[in-house]
Amino acid sequence: MSDYRGRKEPVISEIASRDEDLGPIYKGLESLPKPGMHPLAIMALAAVVLASLVFISDHAYQRYQEYRLTQEMQAVTDGLQQSAEAMAARERARVEQVRRSRAASSQGRWLENNCSDWRRQYESDPQPTARSEMRRHCQIYEQFLATGHAPVRTD
Repeated sequence: MSDYRGRKEPVISEIASRDEDLGPIYKGLESLPKPGMHPLAIMALAAVVLASLVFISDHAYQRYQEYRLTQEMQAVTDGLQQSAEAMAARERARVEQVRRSRAASSQGRWLENNCSDWRRQYESDPQPTARSEMRRHCQIYEQFLATGHAPVRTD
């Protein structure tokens, strides 16, 4: 062995002589199958795994995008529904206020009195004429409340 700054290194000739002594052992090991898989099989397996991961991640991302789109659509739908409900409530309040103002007018009070007079008449004496007049006058009153116009009597 040579000495290089105090270290002892093996010399090639010494290594070769040592390996010759182990020759029969190495020759028996050469006949055994090498551990591990063939490099092409490893590359094929890695390609399959990579393709599977890409497919799975793409599918998961697509499902996530669908979920987000569904959530956004639900939020928009909820907003539109709330807006429609608010508009409907305002419209109902406006219609009710218009009906109250029409009922408070002089013509509304007069038509309401006619309806209630014929209703009392029918309740006290349920005759077919009283029933038909009650219906007619009450329909006129309801039409006035709904439209603001009472039909003109032509008889």
